[in-house]
Amino acid sequence: MLAANKTIAKGVSAFREKRLEASLARISELIARGDLNSEDVRKRRKQSQAKREKLLQAAGGTPKVSLICMTPRSGSTFFSAALRETRVLGNPAEWFNPHDTKSIDQNIQRYGCESREEILDYTYNFSATKNGVAIIKGDYFQCLPFIHDDLLEKQYGNVRYILLTRDDLLAQAISRYVGTVTNTWSTMQTTGQTKTDVPYDREGIEHQLNFLLDMEEGWRHFFASRGTKPARMTYEALTRNLQGKIQQTGRLLGVEVKAQPDPDKLPIQKQSSSRNKDWAKRFAAETRQSYEL
Repeated sequence: MLAANKTIAKGVSAFREKRLEASLARISELIARGDLNSEDVRKRRKQSQAKREKLLQAAGGTPKVSLICMTPRSGSTFFSAALRETRVLGNPAEWFNPHDTKSIDQNIQRYGCESREEILDYTYNFSATKNGVAIIKGDYFQCLPFIHDDLLEKQYGNVRYILLTRDDLLAQAISRYVGTVTNTWSTMQTTGQTKTDVPYDREGIEHQLNFLLDMEEGWRHFFASRGTKPARMTYEALTRNLQGKIQQTGRLLGVEVKAQPDPDKLPIQKQSSSRNKDWAKRFAAETRQSYEL
């Protein structure tokens, strides 16, 4: 089994360490199921190796990789859609998300990955544009199996980190609560349940608030323990100045960005409503009352 680095994990909450161990165990199980004897797998591996060599050559011999270290409902999907439109800033997606169609599971199965290093090799292929620039996005728990022992840097070299959060944590928690109930995470999705069907649930919102706080703490511990200062971006800054944040990302990766994606023409749009704002006021009032008792 792939083991957690206890030295790195020291000081991390027991909850996060438990998540790490479960993720590593799951990856080990998936790797054990791989079939390197499959002719299709061998063919895909050969094609992928050739593609990776071209990408590395275009990047100057060393991968240019950025990791968007996000928390859910912080505008990361919207930002990723804009970055893809530039055609030079990678193909950002949640490549480490086990619940996504572009998941680790699928990559291991299709390419017979034998290690986390190989998973990262194939992820580079998927997340890079023709110039060899790759951007991956993920929340703390998705990325934990690849960052806890510095594997990302060992495999990619000088990784550029972007920490994407949201100033209004309560609005973020409400948005994630609604998403978990409806299983709808972007305007590109449709589900059987509409957002108007969602009931107000103070405990449900508070659970999401604590979840987000724990995830932010995880990212901050990761950066502080390495003395790393990520580029900082927020949901609010993206909505105010998307073009500025795209250019900032280009400078971070040493890439000239000429395209200027129109926010109004992106397939992802803002989803909040007046209902969310009313819930925020109600939650804040109830919380104040509980403290006063």
